[in-house]
Amino acid sequence: KYPEGKIIHGKFSTQKKQMEQIIRFSPTFENCAWSLHDRKGKSCSVEYREENGVWQQAFAPVWVPRERIWRGALMQLKENTVYEVQIKLEKQTFSGKFRTQNSHVKTGRNISLKQIPETFQSGSSNAWIRYTAETPLKGNIILKDASFIILDGITIDANQANHAIWLDNCSNIIIRNCNISNFGAPAKRSWIASEFGQYMHGNKPVLSDCGLRIRNSKNILAERNIIHSPAGKTSSWYYSAPSGVNAVVLDCAKEGVVIRHNDFAARDLQRFNDAISCTGEENADGGFGFNADIYGNYFAFVNDDACELDGAGRNIRFYFNRLEQFYSGVSTGRCTYGPVYIFRNLFVNPGDQHGHYANAIKNFSSVQGLGDIYLLNNTVSTANGGVYPAISHIHNMEPETEYNGNKLYSRGNIFSGRFMPFVTPLFKWPCNLDYDVIDIATGNKRFFRILKTAADMQQLEQHPNTPKKKIPWEFTPDEFGQEKNAVFGKVQFKDPAAGLYQLKKNSCGINLKIQGTLPKMKNAGAFQNDQVQIIPHREYAFSASALYRSTQGKEVVFQIKANKTTAFSIVANDDFYTLSPTRGKLQKGDKLTITVTAKSTPLNRIYRGTVFLRTDNGYSLPLGFAFDRRNNPVDGITADKNGEIKIIKEGDYFVFLKGYCLAGKGEISVNNDEYKIQYIPFRRKLGEWIRINNIKTRTPLRLHLRPGTVKVALLAEQRIKLKMQEIMLTTDPDSISNHQLQEESSLK
Repeated sequence: KYPEGKIIHGKFSTQKKQMEQIIRFSPTFENCAWSLHDRKGKSCSVEYREENGVWQQAFAPVWVPRERIWRGALMQLKENTVYEVQIKLEKQTFSGKFRTQNSHVKTGRNISLKQIPETFQSGSSNAWIRYTAETPLKGNIILKDASFIILDGITIDANQANHAIWLDNCSNIIIRNCNISNFGAPAKRSWIASEFGQYMHGNKPVLSDCGLRIRNSKNILAERNIIHSPAGKTSSWYYSAPSGVNAVVLDCAKEGVVIRHNDFAARDLQRFNDAISCTGEENADGGFGFNADIYGNYFAFVNDDACELDGAGRNIRFYFNRLEQFYSGVSTGRCTYGPVYIFRNLFVNPGDQHGHYANAIKNFSSVQGLGDIYLLNNTVSTANGGVYPAISHIHNMEPETEYNGNKLYSRGNIFSGRFMPFVTPLFKWPCNLDYDVIDIATGNKRFFRILKTAADMQQLEQHPNTPKKKIPWEFTPDEFGQEKNAVFGKVQFKDPAAGLYQLKKNSCGINLKIQGTLPKMKNAGAFQNDQVQIIPHREYAFSASALYRSTQGKEVVFQIKANKTTAFSIVANDDFYTLSPTRGKLQKGDKLTITVTAKSTPLNRIYRGTVFLRTDNGYSLPLGFAFDRRNNPVDGITADKNGEIKIIKEGDYFVFLKGYCLAGKGEISVNNDEYKIQYIPFRRKLGEWIRINNIKTRTPLRLHLRPGTVKVALLAEQRIKLKMQEIMLTTDPDSISNHQLQEESSLK
């Protein structure tokens, strides 16, 4: 015991820290994240092989100067296989080995659930506990502080609970071949300006209701599940930032989350907010966290992001996924650490419930992250719709600190759309974009002017912007140093009307020498000369001549052939159609006709759905379809030639203009009341339904009207080039649609 008030003197010396020279491996089932410390960071090359096999070069690693570390991923490996690795730094070679994970685990007990909720027991690494259910269950499953558990083949009707399955601080959990629906609690819509149109739980917008929530957990495998038909609702960007129910929520996961071969499909008019949503998206530990895989999944019917990879973004792989009917495709958010790899995905047939969409790849996080994002051999076909580029701005601002990496690295992608794939603010950050294929109908003269130097202007003015004339396939370097070897040509897909996006033999993008992309990539885009001919890529027991059909009639038909003997069931995502058959058994070589019949399609829009042809082990073949009902009478009240509308029923009405205009300001008079308004077109094509906002409230114009005759007149500034065809009032703006068919979205 020291005397009170006495000052004790002493000294200490710090130890000299030695940087660890060891390769750190973090394998999943098909991939392995690795890292290696290096003081200098001058050069690094990586080779790997199956044990005693043939060495092959790995994709280029990333140097992270703030951590003095090399980081990378070995990708598309074999499950439960030993690999050897050699990493060569400037003057040293380091070796190591690892084994990829095995999804076939040892079970100790099998428990059949009779009802939920239930008290779940944890297993051990050599004796997992497998939970099944012979009959569908109603309610939800909550696992807290649990480990070594398998939920296998369970059908869950969540009964409007906030979550169907919730993992909280868990590890080593497998969720396999489950059928999850009817999740999301009832919510009320708010008309307060700050939360206009959003669905609310009490005083808060609905943001985290979902089929599966993964919170603060690690080593989670979700595979071959179908998460569909939510009970909860989602607002759209028509009102403000969407709020509503999701398929999956990643709530600051730790590491090792693998989401593969799942189907995420809401209803056409009752969509997901995000299919996969990340909380903590602007935090360093948000979203998927570290070392995650998302592959072979189907994403559809989303009013915001099909998949968020926001947050930490530390060695994340996203590949072989099909995304359609989305507002935005993949959000990379902050990407705090990097790298994030996005490769061989299919972005097609976009659109929220109104037919509007934004970027296929977006990064709007207001908190800057310094991780690298790799975009490799993706197919992006978003021809019809608005004027959004395929790739958004990076944080919409310049870097706040020195950044020596490549915030966006792009190789071998196909960009086929109505508008230019990039915008100049993208290049405020260091980027490395090259060897991409840009459809000539995408790259109009405005796009070329942005990318090229003044010295090239004369040549560019003469550039043929139609496929009728000879097309120069290479141009001199542009002022930003990007796309020096880009190919501008006519992209021709096999059959968009059947959902087939392989390139035709005479298409631009076939047999290119693309430097700096994945090994063995001979074509631009997602499809190569290999076994991956259907995306989402997974094990298929069936083949089909078409993955998508549309009609103005009452039926669409799919012809199926069995590749092996198997039982099947067919799951519907919506209730506006009927199916025949719904289940059965096929012998190898048997043929099956699936008939989808519309039963209730009264609105003026394209009705869309997806059915899933599933085997007993949960692998499915998604089949999309569309019933074209744009000739139905419009659900609303339109003005006559004098601008008069007869209101029959008292209510709150939203105002739409049908016609053409550019974004701009104007005024509207309703009887003797005048409002200053903002015209917000989407397509900028004649005949679209144009949103009108109240400038004062910054929300869609909403008027309470009583029965009687209402006289409506619209004015606009001349520079917005207004061409008005109709004025419409409706109490149901959610039904207003500017959709077009998938085949119409393919450039001719």
